[in-house]
Amino acid sequence: MDPIEVSQLDGIVEIQQLGTGDGKTLNGLVDGHQLQGGQLRDLLDSLSAGITAAGGSLVYPTVDSRMPPSSWYSFARVNPSIKGVVLAPFRDKYEYRRVNSMLDRAGWTAEQRSAATSEITLAASAVLRAAADYVSDLTECFIVSQRWTNCSFFAKMEFEDGKRYLGKSTYVSKEMANMLRPFIEYALVYAIGSTANTSNITDEESCAEFVKNQNDLHVYMYSWQADPYTGVFRCYRSPYIHFDTISPAFQIEDYDFKNTTYSTWAESVYKVNNLRLYLVQDESYEYIMLLIGIIVGRCNEDTFVNKRDEHVEEE
Repeated sequence: MDPIEVSQLDGIVEIQQLGTGDGKTLNGLVDGHQLQGGQLRDLLDSLSAGITAAGGSLVYPTVDSRMPPSSWYSFARVNPSIKGVVLAPFRDKYEYRRVNSMLDRAGWTAEQRSAATSEITLAASAVLRAAADYVSDLTECFIVSQRWTNCSFFAKMEFEDGKRYLGKSTYVSKEMANMLRPFIEYALVYAIGSTANTSNITDEESCAEFVKNQNDLHVYMYSWQADPYTGVFRCYRSPYIHFDTISPAFQIEDYDFKNTTYSTWAESVYKVNNLRLYLVQDESYEYIMLLIGIIVGRCNEDTFVNKRDEHVEEE
């Protein structure tokens, strides 16, 4: 697959910090110079139409607007004219919300959950024109439910032996099986796939055989999977293909790993120490020692001298 050049990109739309606003509006954050030049009008109007269709509203930026920290800067360094928009609940003040985000909440109130779902729906409608019910189902599965298969949308998937009982985790590891990618692939194929050209296929073997006779495999992928709402299996054709991406740093012979041109990130390996138990004194002991400390602290040298003088005078 040929790499995508920056010159081929029409614009960059990034979504940030969903679930931290009121669920009714999203702000369009841009570089004011681009807005002043009229480059962003069509893109902003398109995003606004999607948000409005989902029952929300887009707060348009002004010429004084500044782009918050985002991936747009990486592209702008190569081509400053490339269009960029960040959709986010915040407007004038940027706060790093990786900590204390909606995913860090121990529990949800009904209002918080409703606002977060609404905000995600607005963004999905703006970018993908996704239906509200579909977004709500995915929010339930990926964010709210305690286990992957607790939500009905994913419960109809077939699993290899044992994988159904894996706990819910978004940690991607080469050493351990993780169901995050299969679930994302499953939802993506259903969202953008079609059965119009494969409606006469009734089993997995026929779907696999059908694939062998197609000459569009460089564009489409064929998948045998269940409809998440009915549980009926069908052969889906979708414009989705996944690739194993390897950093050139691991492909170039004798590459100097001190060079930061290419990513050399690797999975961390660590050990968790065994649990150690410590005995802790009862709280009453601490209070007694504190009281003794206060008494001793007040009985300084002068106190003892005064008491001795009083005793001498009495004699």
